[in-house]
Amino acid sequence: MKLNLIIFYATLLIGSSLFGQKIHLQIVDSEKTEKDLLKTFGLKAEFDSFSEAQESLNRLKDSLYKEGYFQHIVSLTKNNQLIKVTPGNRSDSITLYIKDKNLQLDFTKKKSLVTTKLPAFLQNITKKETDAGHPLSTTSLKNIRLDNNKLTAELHLERKQQRKVSNFLIKGYPKFPKSFLKHYARLDTTKTFNRSEIQKKTDNLNNLLFTTQTKPPEILFTKDSTNLYLYIEKNNINQFEGFIGFASDEETNKLRIDGVIDLQLTNNFNYGESLGFYYKSNGDNQQILELSARLPYLFKSPISLSANFNLFRQDSLFSNTSQSLSAEFQAAQNLSINTTYNHTSSNVTTSTPDSNPFTKNSLSLGLTYTNRKNYILLPQITQFKIDIGGARRIDQNTNSQFFTTIEALKTFTISSKQQLYLESNTSILNSEDYYENELFRFGGIKTLRGFKENSIFSSTYSTLLTEFRQVLTNGLTINSIFDLAYSKNHINNSENHLYSIGLGASIVTQSGTLKLNFANGTTLGNTPKFSNTILHLTLLTQF
Repeated sequence: MKLNLIIFYATLLIGSSLFGQKIHLQIVDSEKTEKDLLKTFGLKAEFDSFSEAQESLNRLKDSLYKEGYFQHIVSLTKNNQLIKVTPGNRSDSITLYIKDKNLQLDFTKKKSLVTTKLPAFLQNITKKETDAGHPLSTTSLKNIRLDNNKLTAELHLERKQQRKVSNFLIKGYPKFPKSFLKHYARLDTTKTFNRSEIQKKTDNLNNLLFTTQTKPPEILFTKDSTNLYLYIEKNNINQFEGFIGFASDEETNKLRIDGVIDLQLTNNFNYGESLGFYYKSNGDNQQILELSARLPYLFKSPISLSANFNLFRQDSLFSNTSQSLSAEFQAAQNLSINTTYNHTSSNVTTSTPDSNPFTKNSLSLGLTYTNRKNYILLPQITQFKIDIGGARRIDQNTNSQFFTTIEALKTFTISSKQQLYLESNTSILNSEDYYENELFRFGGIKTLRGFKENSIFSSTYSTLLTEFRQVLTNGLTINSIFDLAYSKNHINNSENHLYSIGLGASIVTQSGTLKLNFANGTTLGNTPKFSNTILHLTLLTQF
């Protein structure tokens, strides 16, 4: 049969090339016209070249098999310029007999199928073989017979050698940090080849901000190896963010200016590392300086290390200095577990009844889940982070403390240009007594809009930031602002319910992304005052 097909195609090629004539396809059926049949199978009747005719003929033969025409006949007539196809009788069902012990099916000897379901049935067998590490296995039907309008065939499986991915080859970004393949994408050369699992794992590389996959992965099978080719290019995602806030000073009614500089350097050494510099001044003699560094997958292990230095100064009252070291273990593709040691020392420059100098050592255990999909206009993000720990504060006495912090973030995509953004932050400090200079501080553009930066001191607080985002153009997005907060201060036994409302916009410029947030914050039960309105300006630049 194969020899006959080779002679047929060779004859067709020689004939068409010698005479340069068009090749015609004719489908002969007693029940339908040729025009209807050509339309049914999506084919045309005339071809300019052999390759074009061969491609259409192959598609036609596949269609005939799928429709149950197993007895069709292909012939060449009229000086090799006419391909004549006779579909023959159509079989509605087929009975398959199992002749191969390698086939793991829900039946052992035979199975009857509707012929239109046969291709999907064979594809399912091939998929099971691929998932079991035999991607080159093939199925075939042999001894196809038609007796008394009953179609039968033998189902055979040619199982090939089980495969494992031998090599991961990066094209486009040769300095890509290979540890991310093993620990972030969870790609491993020791596991049996599974095409669907590989697809899922390589899709996760799209969530890395410092790379982009330029085309789908490709697999090359050779006699002795299985190579996975990944097409990745590097993204420059260093960020500089600065913002200025304008508000009225409550005491002088003069204009007050707040400001922030936030510099994040990522993957400049092709290690996946990140370095951060953060400085904030809120215009009320309050300054924050923070330095941070993160080294992922240290020595090609699943362990990442992070270090942080933080200096907080409250005008002439006190200053806090803290250093922390965190070890993070990649437990699953989107899940990590960390432990953090922190040392804090506080100096009081102006003595007050509620502030005292102290040193504090703390140890915490945390869990982080992150799932991110990077779409051009509105990225989808799901993130949950919790840290639970204990601390020992030392001053005149020693005091044991317990603390918890919870962060949650979720975006809900309504349409390609509409999104709901929710972010919640909760922090709890449990202690026998409290100092003002050890309390949590929140308020401002990133924690509670419409309030001064770090103006609210609390031993327990919880915030909910919400936005409804609407993309107007590729360079302009507007959003609503509605934030809620609960704050409790155990020093003065006060509780407050806070909220803010406003509007915002994000504008893409040549210099970066300009974000404007116009928000008014107040305490529940109080009448909002226009003088409490704060305009936050942020310019985010990537380089």
